[in-house]
Amino acid sequence: MNDFNKHVKSDTIKWIVVFTLLIVLMAGMVASILLALPEGEPVEEEPLDEKPVEVTADVSAEIFNSERVSLAMAAEAMPLAADGATFTKTLYASVLPSTAQNQKVDWTVAWADGSTDTDVEEYITVTPSADGSTTATLTCYQPFSKDIIVVVTTREGGFKASCVCKYSGIAKTMNIASSSMSSAGTDTYNIGTSYTGTITFDLKGSFGEAASTKLSYTTGAEGSLYFGKLVSSRATGSFVNTWSDVTLKDLDGYFSKFITSVSLSGTTLTIKTGFHSPSTYYEKSTYEQWGPTWTYTDRVVTSSYSASNVTSQISANEKAFDSCYFWVKVTDSNSGLNKTIKLKFSDNVVTGVSVSPEMITI
Repeated sequence: MNDFNKHVKSDTIKWIVVFTLLIVLMAGMVASILLALPEGEPVEEEPLDEKPVEVTADVSAEIFNSERVSLAMAAEAMPLAADGATFTKTLYASVLPSTAQNQKVDWTVAWADGSTDTDVEEYITVTPSADGSTTATLTCYQPFSKDIIVVVTTREGGFKASCVCKYSGIAKTMNIASSSMSSAGTDTYNIGTSYTGTITFDLKGSFGEAASTKLSYTTGAEGSLYFGKLVSSRATGSFVNTWSDVTLKDLDGYFSKFITSVSLSGTTLTIKTGFHSPSTYYEKSTYEQWGPTWTYTDRVVTSSYSASNVTSQISANEKAFDSCYFWVKVTDSNSGLNKTIKLKFSDNVVTGVSVSPEMITI
């Protein structure tokens, strides 16, 4: 009996040891699985959108985020030098999750196509605000034609996010390079009837290079004149003028009557005028031989056709002629820059040339 009890007690101890070993083994397996999981699991955070960042400055960036680190770029560039020789943008990295203890990252910059023939840091550098900082300054030194990639890498886990930098060459200045028309003041030019004039614009980027442009224009006029219906007839002796329906009208609605054509080719604006100036304009004329009688509709009231009932209107128009002008506003939609050109009719513009004699016999 004693031998039997001893045997049973021995088997019980063996099973206890087996079960204990099984429990330890399972605990080890669970611990190994937990250790293999990425740090921070199972924290759930919304992934950031992978889309281009819309910016208005010279360098734009297309952002590619990962589940563990994301990038953002400041929208506006900050000039480093007064002459615009360089400019900077700020890059922001976000390590995910935000509760991760190690937030340190490293920044690198390289040509996106992997080439090494030119030092990329001659064009762009990225400098963290401190060692491992998630904020860095991107500095552009000169225009570049190929894409440049900036990569941020977490020191823990090696997670990466990147942005592809492109140089768009958006204009920073817009000036008038040349004009075939005579100047009448700042951005103001004299024009005549049946006249063609051109203006060429000069748009420069941050580094003085020719900028990418997308030009368009709008038109209008400033000033008001009196218009009316004129009947000029001669029964005996001189003509007698009769005005009716005299009305003060804005010239804005008459732009196409005077400036017959406006066009843009590249950065050159071409303007063409009709055969009327504001002081000679009328919409329509008819002639009746018996009288004889001339009838003008929508004619500008002038002293050339004076009458007692339009004395004040003639005086008002004579004063207004010098202040009236037509304008063309040219806008670069890439940069938002614009220039408004004022056009004033003048009797002093060049209308032709002749030589005398036309033939010389020697």
